[in-house]
Amino acid sequence: MGMFRPNSEAARRVNKASSGSETTMKVIKEQYRNLGPITFHEKASGLLFILAVFLYIFRRPGFMPGWAELLTNMKVKDGVTSIFIVVLMFILPMCCDFLKFFSSSSSYEELAASKPSPSIVTWNILKEKIPWGLLFLLGGGFALAEGSKATGLSAMIGSSLEGLHGLNHAVVLLVVVLVTQFITEFTSNVAIANLILPVLANMARVLHIDPRYLMVPATLACSMAFHMPVGTPPNAIVAGVAHIPTSKMAVGGIGPKIITTLIVWGAYPTWGAVIFPALTLSTAPVQNTTTTLANNVTLACNTSYNAIQTLSNFNCSLPNLPSLNMTGSVTCNYLPLKS
Repeated sequence: MGMFRPNSEAARRVNKASSGSETTMKVIKEQYRNLGPITFHEKASGLLFILAVFLYIFRRPGFMPGWAELLTNMKVKDGVTSIFIVVLMFILPMCCDFLKFFSSSSSYEELAASKPSPSIVTWNILKEKIPWGLLFLLGGGFALAEGSKATGLSAMIGSSLEGLHGLNHAVVLLVVVLVTQFITEFTSNVAIANLILPVLANMARVLHIDPRYLMVPATLACSMAFHMPVGTPPNAIVAGVAHIPTSKMAVGGIGPKIITTLIVWGAYPTWGAVIFPALTLSTAPVQNTTTTLANNVTLACNTSYNAIQTLSNFNCSLPNLPSLNMTGSVTCNYLPLKS
């Protein structure tokens, strides 16, 4: 560091760095003074932000009744808080000149010269500052997920994965991570998460495993878009500002893709089992029920959750399957509906 050697190269570098730091601090202090005092507009915006955080936290805090439960029996979501704060921003004025009308010391000329104050947020501000493309991107993802649910696409894909039943769960997890990472390169993270998570939930029911075993790694994999600019907004920003060709971005993402795949694939079956102990018991039956059936008794069995072992003849009517007219005793081993 040039100690006791004031004329050395190391000492000159240290002195130069110290001088640069002092200059930087002077510029920062000068810019801070130029900002001036905090205005009513800034104070009101900060208070509304704090109010929004307070309402988000205490809507349903868990350790006490939330404000939503005290006001109404209807289900209140976070969107109510967001709209409430936005409405206040459109109502409250940007400056406090209106307080002059409540002061006896204000002259008539001063009051007559006052002009209407704009609100904290105006339509022109929203029109210029709101990232409308991001809103349409998120909205399109939710619409895509709802469309796949309404058309039965999610359930169909999940049911078509019954062929993976005989594979090791680690292999199934690797396939899920790779497929999710591939799809997320061509669509937004939110869209692919909304589309694939319901599919994985149905797939977990078919395979009789804890849904978190597949859904949590898949959720992480949705954010691992490293090859294409369209995969995620940060990729598009970097590619546009730095003028990175798509071919170079695709090659540069190979290393991060391999590293993140190995981390997600290896972390959840190991460390995830410590955080969620139920993962180690997800494939074991949680209850054995033996029932003796009389003649012509129909037993409805949900094949998504039940593995039925017959001890003798019995009468069982399965969904979408012909009824079997038999009598006897049956043992049903089934997994929990909720993990």
